Amino acid sequence: MQPLICKLGTSYIKCRLIGGVHLLALFACWFNGLDLLWQMLLSILLLTSFVMHLAHERRCTPVSICYTDKNEWYVLEKDMKRTKVVISPNTVVTRWLIIVYVVAQKKHWVVPVFRDAVTADIFRRLQVALRVSIN
Repeated sequence: MQPLICKLGTSYIKCRLIGGVHLLALFACWFNGLDLLWQMLLSILLLTSFVMHLAHERRCTPVSICYTDKNEWYVLEKDMKRTKVVISPNTVVTRWLIIVYVVAQKKHWVVPVFRDAVTADIFRRLQVALRVSIN
């Protein structure tokens, strides 16, 4: 199998999903019988959750997932550190979303790869490489 470098981009589906869930929770907070003080407190907590989630995404998500012709997997982190990893059999591969469970010596990642985060060709090749690796 040919080497693969899956450079992870921004997924607008993921951003909309996370924003939508927070927005629904915000509506549920305001359209019920709670006191105004509780509604404001819950709104602040939801906005804080949203901001912290975005910061966590930028800080903790790997930049790239790489597959070599020697059947080895690597993760390229934000600091450009290349780490050899093992793909867990718990990895989920679907037509629209790939959830990659990556295990290194001292770290582990759960990397969701939405279809719009990479090109169609890279997404297809990643699906095939993962299916071959976890079987």
